[in-house]
Formats: sequence, C-alpha cells, structure tokens
Amino acid sequence: RIVVVNSAAGHLCVVDDICSSWHISNLKEAIHKVTGINPVEQRLIYDLRELPDVELLDDLLNIERPEVTLVRRTQQQVLWLRLAVEDWSELLNQSAEVWDDKSTVFAAVSSCGWALQYASEPLRNDKAIALAAVRQNGLALQFASSDLRGDSDLTLEAVAQCGRAFKFCSTKLQRDRGFVLQAVKANGHVLKYVDEELQDSEVMSAAIDQCGSILSSIVGTTFEQSSRRSRIKHVLQDKGVLGADGNNASLEIPSLDECGSTCFFGLCQSTRHVTLAKQLGKDATQLCEMGNLGLPVPPGFCLTDSSWPSVKMAMSHVETFLQKGFGSLDKPLLMSLRGSSQEVIGLGLTDEIAERMALQENANCVWDSYRRLLASYAQVVCEVDPKPFDEELQKLKQQLSARDGLGGQIEDWQLPTSELRSLVETYKDILEEKLGEPFPQNPEVQLQRTLEALAKNSQGCAIIAKSMIFGNYDFDSGAGVLNLRETGLSGTWLPKAQTEDLGRRTGRRLSKEASQEWAQAHNISDNVRQSDFLSLEEKFLPVCAGLAHCKDMLSRAQHVEIDAVHFAVQQGRLWLLGPAPTTPATAAMTATTDTTPSSFSECHSLASEDLSMHADEEDLVEVISKASEPMTEETEAPTTPRVFVQNVQPRSSKRGPCRPH
Repeated sequence: RIVVVNSAAGHLCVVDDICSSWHISNLKEAIHKVTGINPVEQRLIYDLRELPDVELLDDLLNIERPEVTLVRRTQQQVLWLRLAVEDWSELLNQSAEVWDDKSTVFAAVSSCGWALQYASEPLRNDKAIALAAVRQNGLALQFASSDLRGDSDLTLEAVAQCGRAFKFCSTKLQRDRGFVLQAVKANGHVLKYVDEELQDSEVMSAAIDQCGSILSSIVGTTFEQSSRRSRIKHVLQDKGVLGADGNNASLEIPSLDECGSTCFFGLCQSTRHVTLAKQLGKDATQLCEMGNLGLPVPPGFCLTDSSWPSVKMAMSHVETFLQKGFGSLDKPLLMSLRGSSQEVIGLGLTDEIAERMALQENANCVWDSYRRLLASYAQVVCEVDPKPFDEELQKLKQQLSARDGLGGQIEDWQLPTSELRSLVETYKDILEEKLGEPFPQNPEVQLQRTLEALAKNSQGCAIIAKSMIFGNYDFDSGAGVLNLRETGLSGTWLPKAQTEDLGRRTGRRLSKEASQEWAQAHNISDNVRQSDFLSLEEKFLPVCAGLAHCKDMLSRAQHVEIDAVHFAVQQGRLWLLGPAPTTPATAAMTATTDTTPSSFSECHSLASEDLSMHADEEDLVEVISKASEPMTEETEAPTTPRVFVQNVQPRSSKRGPCRPH
C-alpha cells in the first residue's frame, strides 16, 4: 500500500506493507497505478541516493512507513533511458551530460558492461553501477575507478564472470595471496593470470577443484578416479592445448583513431567493436568478445571499411604479431576472408610459396590447401560454377578407388600428395579457361579481388579476416562444431579436416558416451566405431578437456550470445574459429565455416609447452568424469503491491525531503 502526497521536492511516497520479494520496479508499477506517472519517468530517491529498478527493497523493510521521494524525469531523460535499454550505443550521439545521469548509465551498463568506459568519473566510482557492469561483462572492471579495482567484493564478482578480469584488479589485490585464493575458488580460469610465485599447492588445488568439477559436468562421462593435477593445470594455464599463449602478446593495442572502423581479435583486446556492433554484425562482434575473454581465437580483424589503406594497416598488425609476412617466401602468412555467407580460404598461396612450404611443412596439407583456395576463389571471387571442380575431384577419387582394388571408397582426406598436386594444376586450368586469365600469383591481387567480391555481397556485415588454422594438417588435427546450448559436450568433429568438410563426411561425436549411443542407434559395432568413428574424447583427451574449458568460459560470460561455435585442432592444439550458423543443419550436427593461424606450424611455434596426445591421458580422466544433473531454481513472482490514495498533510521526516543527485 502506498500513500502519495505532494512536497516541495516532488511527490512524497509513504509505503506500507512491503513484501520482501519486491524490487524497486514493482514499487514503480504501484506508483504508476496511483499517479499515472509511467515507471520510466520515475526517479525514486531514498537516503540521498537514487534507487535502481533491479534493487530489492531491503533498506526499507525495517523502517515503519518509509518515505521515498518521487522526482519526474524530463522528456530528454526519458529518451536517454529508452536508448540505454534498446541500444546503448545510440547514447554516444547524445550530449555529454547523458553520462552524468545515473539511471541512464546504470541501464546502459546493465545492457553492455563496456558502456562503463563512457560514464563520468563520479559514476565510474559508483559501486552499484560498476557492479552492474561487471555482472554483465567481467572485463568492464578495467573501466571502473582505481579505488573500485581494489575493492575485493567488486573484483570477485568480475573474475567470477570472466577469469581474465583478474588482470584489471589492483596490483595490491593481484599480489594478495588471500585474494588470489578467493579468486580461483570463484573461477578456476583465473589461474592463467596469477603470478607463478603465488601458484602454491593450495591455490592450485582450489583452481583444479573449482574448474575440474565444472568440466566434469560438461562432458558427463564416467571413468575411474585417478590423478589429474598436472594436465588440468596445463589446461587452466593455456599450456600445450589452447591455441597461442595470450600472455606472450607483444603487440600494443592500436588506438581507436588508428583503427578507424577496424576491430582486432586474437592479438589484443578489442573495445572498438562495441560501438560498431550494427555495422559489424553479430558474428564479428561475438568473435571479438571471444578474443577478449582470452579464448584461443586465431589472430585477425573485422573490416567495415574494405579500402586498401585500411586493409594494409590491419594486415601489418597481424604480420607484426605473428612475425610472418603476407606473400613472404620464408615465413608466409596465409589468411581466410569471410563475408556474410561466403568464404575464401588459404589466401596468399602461390605456386612458388606452395613449393617452398611443401619442403618445410606437411606437403599433403600444402597442396590440399592450395586446391581448396582455388575452388573457393573461383566460386566466390570469379563466380564460376563449382561443378567442374567437383567433377574433377570425384573423378580422381573414383580412379584411386578402382586402382586400390579393395572395394573401398577413397575420401578427400585420403588423397596422396602427388595426386593433390596434379589436381591443383587441373583446377588452375579450369579457372584460366573460364576467366581467360591465370590464377593470380600475386597474393595482394588475390586479397584485393576477394575483398571486392565479399564487399559486394556483404549485406551490411563486416568482412572477417583470420590467419589460417589447418585442421587438415595431419591426423593429430581436425575440425568440428560445439553446441553450447545443449547439455554435456555436444557436437561433431572430423579428423584431418576443415570445417567446410563437416557436412560432407559422417561426423564423429565429441564424447565417448555420445559416440557409443550414436553407434548403437545406427547398429554399428563398437569395433567399427573405434576404427572409423572414434570420439574426440578417445582420440584427443587433452583437447576434449580444453574444449570443455572453453565452453565453461563462454557459459560464464552472459554477454556472449552464441549457440554453437566452430573449432579446429592443428597438431594437437585447439582453436575456436567463431560462431557457427544456427540452422537445421547445425541442429543435425553438421556445419560449415572457416579456418585459421598463419602458417602450418603457427600453433606449434606459439606453444609454450608441448602436450603429448597419447601419453599420461589418465591424468586428465577426472576432468571429464563425474556426470552431474543441472540444477534449477524456482522463483516465485513478486506479489503485486496493493495501492490506495489518501489525502494527508505532509509530515516531517528525520531525513527531510531528499534531493536527487
């Protein structure tokens, strides 16, 4: 029940019979029924502070007939609040004073934690606002005031949401062993960022216990209990399994002016993407967020401006970071470019570069990648019908199958190196016949023409450029799709494959349990399953644990809205390639997409430590052992408050009318 009277400072609301489950938003709805003032126009002031909508009425519960002051917002403030809720980035087009408005900023950071960087200095020092920001995105901690970055309660909220937020805690907290212990108990992924001197046995055990049990529930299979310490430590520290070691990044974050409309991922923290979300599109924006979380994404960038100067600038940053050169004979950087629905992979390969790489790397992978480049370039850039290329591939496989004489069917991944090399020449002949000119042997020409073709069909989305990852490198490599909305470790993978192959070959399951269930449903014996359809868990146990680790990190990051993600494994190291299309094909465990890091041994050269894929696997068994049922909470909707209006005279209050601030 609420009594509303007029006062000099605004409406004075006397509240009776407060329900413990009420939020400020419920109180505003009740006031709306009495006064007709829309909740969005209301500012409620109590004890010299404005009450946010999401706050419970805890402060008022122990006070008899508490009084709050209702101040009506101006139309300008109402507009700001609406923009903060609908699209906070539109606030950047408003006057600077918008970032002094507490309610507007609170709504903006609740929608996107990155908005905290634009708040006025007093509001960046407001704990309630900073708390809302880090709960939405733990990395928003970096924009809070220096005082708040030293607040243990706030920082623990941030690291619980994102382990990488530990990097933005005050130096004092980072060196405080007691705080470090609390942090790893809140989020085991923090361990990666903790100084090695503080990684004693208790801290290590706390990180393993916190994160290990979560990874166990994600995979959901059962094994005997065994030692797990050393290998789980490697997973949590990004050693030997997850892409490149982000702590070794040497490139300075490009300034916003220098970047213009270019956003980077995998080589530095991206902040520019949050203000360009509409131009970038969802996939590019989420890929930048994945990089910010410290996930193993291949270095690259998103372009909304495909002008050559912008591209050259962006490429130079990637080249510097990876210490490779686009078009270099000694250390070639190969790229994939993706538009809204089309992709060209392996850009940068030429006859001379392929010959040189074949002497240094896996020659089979080099020539297989070259034929993939020719096929994708012909279809996307030259708009050539892919049928002639497919026919030549099928003809070659039929010839090899007949020559084999065993009655089996040769697949793409089984093609001999010599035949792949011949197929490359055949593809080049087809392309020259269709176009009247040979395939460009200048990598920059390849890149320019691909950019022009993708920009023409980008449909308002950014062009995503990534350094190549070679899931087709060898049999310790592969590609797959991980479903994030399904329970357990759900998805498919293929050995010695790129993600474009996922819809062309029968996918293998990620967990052993899912693989066994699939085989049983299709009347496939376990011997055949182990021979031809081995699960990722059985083939690459450390990689499977790393994938569970990544899924856990994404599940904690509530601001990242991804249903499925493509991944690739190159020589035993895991990379996340970006969001996978959420289509019926995805639901059926088939997918397509891209590929990524620079040269073929990029993963290996960036590794801080090798992790054998076949030895000591029992050390990781418990990471994926204990199945657990998901917990659900039932919450009761708050009771609608009863309101009546009574004519009363304003009475004095100990605090007096409160003035908004």
